[in-house]
Amino acid sequence: MEKTLTQGIPYKRIVKFTIPLLLGNIIQQLYYTADAYIVSRTLGVNALAGVSSTNGITLLIIGFAQGLTVELSILISKNFGAKDMNRVKTMYVNNMLICLIAGLLLTVLSLSGISTLLNILQTPADIWNYAHDFLQIIFLGILTSLLFNFFSNTMRALGDSRTPFIYLLVGAHS
Repeated sequence: MEKTLTQGIPYKRIVKFTIPLLLGNIIQQLYYTADAYIVSRTLGVNALAGVSSTNGITLLIIGFAQGLTVELSILISKNFGAKDMNRVKTMYVNNMLICLIAGLLLTVLSLSGISTLLNILQTPADIWNYAHDFLQIIFLGILTSLLFNFFSNTMRALGDSRTPFIYLLVGAHS
């Protein structure tokens, strides 16, 4: 059965589509909270401060990557809604290439700019190494994060919000 939000009772379709999105956001927030707790308990307050001090940087770069995948999925959903499956396939392949190239570029540029960014933000010396190490780990995972979001947003563009939620649950549980 084709998944579409344009057939049936709109309210029920939208709620059914939205519930996995909301639950996914809750799971991600719980994951971040657990991370903060674990970091503070195992590595100490300075480590937590180092991780927290990078919030703006990670939000900017990871947010850009996630925004890119959302925008690319809009192109797929537009063609899916028009029932142009050849165009959907073409957009999928093109979008995958864009994500791979963008992910590699973001990874290289981000990794090479960590020290500069931390210095611009005047990161205190006592947390600088923690912030640096954390950003290295985050930026090494940009491509993986970007591809996860690409596949998740593509599935959502095709009307499936449940499968990406299940993958998120499995990933958060690991």
